[in-house]
Amino acid sequence: MNGYERRTEEKKKLILNTALDMFLRSGISNTSVSDIAKTAKVSKVTIFNYFQSKDNLAREALKIYFDQYISSFINIIESNKTFIEKSEEIFSLSAKNAPTMMESDILSKEVWEDPLMQQIYNELVNESMLFLIKYIEQGKKEGVIDSVIPTNALISFISMWAALSNPGTGDASIEYILGVSKLFFFGIFGDKDNLKERSRLFKSYERVITGQEQK
Repeated sequence: MNGYERRTEEKKKLILNTALDMFLRSGISNTSVSDIAKTAKVSKVTIFNYFQSKDNLAREALKIYFDQYISSFINIIESNKTFIEKSEEIFSLSAKNAPTMMESDILSKEVWEDPLMQQIYNELVNESMLFLIKYIEQGKKEGVIDSVIPTNALISFISMWAALSNPGTGDASIEYILGVSKLFFFGIFGDKDNLKERSRLFKSYERVITGQEQK
């Protein structure tokens, strides 16, 4: 890479990081290309030369954000911790990201109806699927998840739970989210011998949802 190419890549990275920060703080719809250009100290022409449109810039910026999230998730799964400990770390990771995501419009229906955003989402899901399977299998091995339930059925159930309990997809109250989540935690996990561990896991999740994790 020659000097010109390196400067170009550095400028693109600056624009992407600036755009992502502004999208998360103010929302995509409330952030203009002019705002981004002013903050990044580049011209609007430069931004359009690199990304062609605001939509393309938003897609690339959000891909960086979700790539970082998935990378953190994979690092947790690949650690030597127990299933319960990994689960608590995943909840904490979600707690750190949820307020920012909820305050912006990056989870809005309009954003996620975009075909390219759907493609990015599907690629991220596929990338993390092998690690999700590994995570589930560890839970079975440690006796926390009912080993009788097929892993593919658990993945489908987890996907439904995530959709139902996601505040960004509707007007669900905290009570509703916790109700759905309680069905999840105490419906698929093993017999009464694991009640203490299941209760610990649910309490950890409850702290995240109610905001106690951030205090």
